[in-house]
Amino acid sequence: MCCRAGEAENPDEKSVISMELTPAHLRYLLAIYEVSQTHLDICSRSIAEKLNVTKPSVVRIMNLLMDHGMIVKEHYGKIYLTDRGIFVARAVKEQLETVLANFPPVKIDLTEEERCTAALALTSALPERAFTGAYDRMFGPDASEDTEAVSFHDSSIKSLSNHSPGECF
Repeated sequence: MCCRAGEAENPDEKSVISMELTPAHLRYLLAIYEVSQTHLDICSRSIAEKLNVTKPSVVRIMNLLMDHGMIVKEHYGKIYLTDRGIFVARAVKEQLETVLANFPPVKIDLTEEERCTAALALTSALPERAFTGAYDRMFGPDASEDTEAVSFHDSSIKSLSNHSPGECF
């Protein structure tokens, strides 16, 4: 039986949603990852402020990221990346940096923000398995459902907010 994008064939079956990650999903995931580098607890308001968007926009994307097994949100609003979310955010960040480093020449001058937006669009055009494939091979595609939320701080990865030219977030 065929199903629409994002729906499981058997709705009672728990599985990670098959809908591909969009540039918006990646942008929010990277913002959450960046904030998690310096804050143990993350809330929708801090993500909204960082991305200069409304809180309802954040809530909508957070629900989609939860469906993808990237984050968990506790009843009092705290957001945590799952192991899968951390793994995917790192893979997306690496791929985004690769795209920026090898950005194709264009006939017009682009601002840094325009380059970042284009690089994010190119990165998001890759199939989701480009970011989740290695994780799924190691732990299985549904491993994120059994994973506890984690607070993550890795000082070896520079904060995305202190970016230099060539870095978007």
